[in-house]
Amino acid sequence: LNESFADVFGLMVDRDDFFIGEDITRTQFGVALRDMLNPDNNNVISPQPPHMNQFRQLGLDNDNGGVHINSGIPNRAAALLIQEIGREKVEKIYYRALTNYLTRNSNFIDCRNAVLQAAKDLHGDGAEAAAVRKSFAAVGIGTDDGGSSGGGGNNSGGNNSGNNNVPPAQ
Repeated sequence: LNESFADVFGLMVDRDDFFIGEDITRTQFGVALRDMLNPDNNNVISPQPPHMNQFRQLGLDNDNGGVHINSGIPNRAAALLIQEIGREKVEKIYYRALTNYLTRNSNFIDCRNAVLQAAKDLHGDGAEAAAVRKSFAAVGIGTDDGGSSGGGGNNSGGNNSGNNNVPPAQ
């Protein structure tokens, strides 16, 4: 999740698009390092899976277990959320989720639950919370039904890898 959050906050600095590193890459290698809206874009240097059904289970000797490769999944959820409610709200929601709810052991469902709780803290259980549910469900993390948090994740971290096919923290 640390890779994904770095990318999300990078989008808050460079607000022009959903590319990461487009201003520093050499064009012969790709248009950017990553594309948060379309992580599997073959025109970027590092295409990534955009959905949990494409999650790559890797050993620690390969990308430290997939920390860069699989960050495309929560990155896409963030990009979809930005499209729904705007960068101004998302930056505050993500900062609150990071500083109040996530731990070093948090996994993808914990991230979804933390972002949802932060949205509720800041905006109530209305359009913003619904947009969080929708964005994360679109990438296979949790549900969009407004009911349970999907996967029983808790905000204290822990490994919920058996729930909703969400792997441990990356």
